[in-house]
Amino acid sequence: QVRNVVYAATALAKQMMQTTRDAATNAQTAMGYELPESFDKVEDAEAKKMIQQGNFYPIAQALIRDFEGGNLPQPDPADPLAPFLEDINKPIVEDDKVGGTAYSYPKAYKVHMKSISKELGVKGKNLFHPIRLALTAEMSGQDVTKQMALLQMAVADDGCIDKEAAEVVGMASRIERLKNFCETIPEEFRAPKVKEEKKKTEKESKQGDAP
Repeated sequence: QVRNVVYAATALAKQMMQTTRDAATNAQTAMGYELPESFDKVEDAEAKKMIQQGNFYPIAQALIRDFEGGNLPQPDPADPLAPFLEDINKPIVEDDKVGGTAYSYPKAYKVHMKSISKELGVKGKNLFHPIRLALTAEMSGQDVTKQMALLQMAVADDGCIDKEAAEVVGMASRIERLKNFCETIPEEFRAPKVKEEKKKTEKESKQGDAP
């Protein structure tokens, strides 16, 4: 368990790591969840702008729904290092590459996010930025599946991490915070602007056709 956590924390931070302390600091950020308690307390200008574009709310709702329904893929405790290893269990060299076999957590996560993309008609950064903020409370960082894998190791009952000292926030608590945060998002930011304008145009068109 200790070996897995050390490996995951180091692999997660290797792109920006200059000292071993960097790995520990980065791991603590990944295990924490600093989502503001309300929309009006969001200080990150990039995050606020992204939320205002309207994609965050429906994507967050989909993630909440799927987690509570037991359908959001979670790291496999029996294969905790899947996101960090190649199919043949070789360490991943490139930081932007995701590991795992065809039936592992990273692949299941990717398939699930594609289904959300199809359901909501959102893709690219309009999909991935909201997902990252919703699940990690950060606008940037390492691959989300790698962060979630490290989190799974941290919350394990037989884990080697002092959860309280490290301020670890598990998935259930993250989803609860996310739900509370979403309730504070103004109605005007709860749907993509493009869709809102389309609905408005269609409504006006129907009114114009009315006798």
